[in-house]
Amino acid sequence: MSDTFGVRSADTSSSEVAEGWRRFTDALATAGAAVYARENIGRDVAQQAEITESMVYALIAGLMAFANADRDHPEFTPILNSGIRRFATNADTVYLHALINGAGRYRIVGRRGTVGILHFQVFAGNMGVSEISAQCELVAPPTAPGENGEFEILLSDERPKGYDGLWLQLDPTFAEQFIAVRYVAKDWATEIDPQIAIEPLHHSIRKVRDNPTGLLDRLQLVPAYVQGVTEELMTIMRSQLEKSGAPNDVYDVTQTFPNIAGQAYTHGLIEIGPNEAWIAECEVPQGLSYWGIQLMDFAYNTLEFPFRQCAINSDLGTVDRDGKLRIVVCNQDPGVVNWLDNNGYGKVQIRCRWFGSAHPTIRTKVVPLAEVRDHLPADTETISPHEREARLRKRSIGAQMRRRW
Repeated sequence: MSDTFGVRSADTSSSEVAEGWRRFTDALATAGAAVYARENIGRDVAQQAEITESMVYALIAGLMAFANADRDHPEFTPILNSGIRRFATNADTVYLHALINGAGRYRIVGRRGTVGILHFQVFAGNMGVSEISAQCELVAPPTAPGENGEFEILLSDERPKGYDGLWLQLDPTFAEQFIAVRYVAKDWATEIDPQIAIEPLHHSIRKVRDNPTGLLDRLQLVPAYVQGVTEELMTIMRSQLEKSGAPNDVYDVTQTFPNIAGQAYTHGLIEIGPNEAWIAECEVPQGLSYWGIQLMDFAYNTLEFPFRQCAINSDLGTVDRDGKLRIVVCNQDPGVVNWLDNNGYGKVQIRCRWFGSAHPTIRTKVVPLAEVRDHLPADTETISPHEREARLRKRSIGAQMRRRW
């Protein structure tokens, strides 16, 4: 059989392209070793594996972001979702971002869908590679003005003359910027996610063919991203746990990272045994339009919410008749609606999001698993194993229907 690629060059292994790939893989190994050396201290084998999981998610997001990175021809790529569950991912939210140039002009177009929250935010810098800072933000109206919910957002350093539509301001002094998008659905199985695209207005849409080593040059950013973003997230996590104080308590951590559109956060570390349960209760704040609560491992990765009851929100959960929200965390289903499954983890973190209000005061306690129902109101809403399985199956399908890659 003939070789359809012709005669192979004897020095292919030492070519510039092959050397670029070697630099990429060597740098990736070095980045991973640095993260392990920094983060594995004091962790058992299972918790060290959680660090690996976090880096794999960073690698997936980094490859999608940088492999085709062109700030004159940006595309939205996923950074957090059900398949990339790092950085305390909200189970209800899909997060995208596109790399842009602050000196450019762009137009975002899309169909609004039916999700409750659609949020855009401009940042200066490169996430995980350089320091970032929030520049401006915009929450898309619940009902977009166009037919079928179609909308557009212009991005430029100045608002176009005579334009009164949606607009985000860019800073031309920052060449490296990105636009982040998040959309929140409470009922994954029925709500329709938005469709979003971006186009340059300062540049031809026709993309010139890349140079032979262009891809490899961009790949060199990925190892720095994997190491930088993983270490950055671990630093944020430690800061939040320090503010949370003792295990099994939760505290306001809203100011430990850039706030997003009036959303407040509480956070804590739960340490309970297999025969214990953690219970939290609070009054539901006035004006609250959305709340969401989920569990993460000890490396800030949200647990596998498409397949377990480890996340709940204001649509799936219930508020008791006395006006209080109560959440139960344990390894076995106690038969109440507001249960979060810690899936046998010795340490789990809990993240609460409160949209449209300040965070509430949350009271917590640890009780014997067998006595959970004694610590809840008699009229707490219950659920049968059959109903639980049906809900989980519906949510699993809904999660897979949302954008992942």
